[in-house]
Amino acid sequence: RLDAVLAILIIFPVAFNLYEIIVFRKKLIHQQIVLFFVILFCSCATVASYTLGPDTHVVSQSQYDAAQYVWQKTNTVDLHTCVISDVNTLLIIEALSGGRLTGGGFPLNLYFSQPELERLQNLAKLQPQEAIIQGKNLLNTQSCFLIGDYNLPSPIAQFGKIKIYNN
Repeated sequence: RLDAVLAILIIFPVAFNLYEIIVFRKKLIHQQIVLFFVILFCSCATVASYTLGPDTHVVSQSQYDAAQYVWQKTNTVDLHTCVISDVNTLLIIEALSGGRLTGGGFPLNLYFSQPELERLQNLAKLQPQEAIIQGKNLLNTQSCFLIGDYNLPSPIAQFGKIKIYNN
C-alpha cells in the first residue's frame, strides 16, 4: 500500500512551500495568489479522489432483495449457513446480518481470501447443483443457498434475473 507514502511525499513539499511563502515572502498579493492556487489544487485533488472511487459497480434492487430474502430465511435458523453468490450479494448479507454472516459462511484464510467459495463459484457456472451439494458438505450444513442467474428448475424465489436456490 503506497497511499500513505504518496500522501507524505505530497504533504511535506506542500507544507514546506506554504511555510516558505507565509514566513519568508513579504509580498501580500503574491502570498494570497499562491495560497489561493494551493488551496484550489488541494480541493480539486480531494474532489477527484472521491469521484474516482475504487468500485464502480452499483448493487441492483434485485440483488438487495435476494440478499434480504436469504438473510430472513437464515436469521431464524441457528445453524451455520452456506451461501454461494457473487461478492456484492454476500456483502449485502453481511451488512444486513450486522457482520454475523460473512463471506457466505466460508472461512477466510491467512490472506483474507476464500478459496473454497471461489472454487464453488466457478463450479456453479458449470454445475450449479453440484456446487450446492459440495457447499453443504464442505460447511457441514443442512442447506446451502445459491444466488444468481442460473438455469436450474424451481428456484425458491426470484427477484428480476436473480434466482435463489436451496437444496
